[in-house]
Parts: sequence; structure tokens; C-alpha cells
Amino acid sequence: MDVESNALVVAPSPACGGRLECGREARNILAAPPPPQPSPAARRREQVHGYAELHCLSDFSFGRGASNAAELFERAQQQGYSALAITDECSLAGIVRGLEASRATGLRMIVGSEVTLDADSATPLKLVLLVETREGYSSLC
Repeated sequence: MDVESNALVVAPSPACGGRLECGREARNILAAPPPPQPSPAARRREQVHGYAELHCLSDFSFGRGASNAAELFERAQQQGYSALAITDECSLAGIVRGLEASRATGLRMIVGSEVTLDADSATPLKLVLLVETREGYSSLC
């Protein structure tokens, strides 16, 4: 190791039968084959496990959500999402179409809703509730 440049110099040594020499110590370094490159489908599957959008309004949130569930799930699939939460404003109106789109695209759907806690304030406080279990779904309904 070159102390001044902090670089490791490796060169083949004819004295050692062509083995690589590192500093004063000669080593046999077996060149491992490069790892196989994943197919495009496998790369998409890897990406799909990376991100889930947890707050998404469908067109059932009148005046705020513009896209229908099929469009939302198709776009989420293109972006490599693993799941998409349909969290319409104060309702579960979009989850039926969301479930259909979820099945069509193969992405997981998370059920939820956005509720307003203090509607009378100048800046209303909103809370997104997501369902984890059947009991949670029942409570949210």
C-alpha cells in the first residue's frame, strides 16, 4: 500500500508465475465470474418491492382527486411501486374500483381514508387512516 496516495497497487509478477502481487506478499486471486445480470422482468420485480404510496386520492374525492383507480394503479405499476393506498376523503368509495385495478395490475392495494379532524379551523387538520386487519377495516367503516 502506498502510504502517501492511499492507493493499492496490484500488478502481475513474472517471478511468481504470473500471480498477482500486492506489495511484498504474493497471492493467487481467482477471478470470480461476474454475477449474472437480472432479466428486465426480475429488475421490475425488485423495484416493485421498494416503494408504496400511502396517501392517494381517486376521482371519488370530488374536487381533489382527478384520476380513476385504473389509471392510478397503471401509473403506480409503471413507476415500480409495490403497493398503493386508496385514501379518499372521508369515505371508502374508491376501494371497489381500487380492488379491481389492483387485481388487474398485480399491485397490492392498501385500504384507507383521509379524515378531517378540525373542519372549522382556518387550516383543517387531516389524518390518513390505513387498514391493517379485518377488524381495522370494520372500525374504519
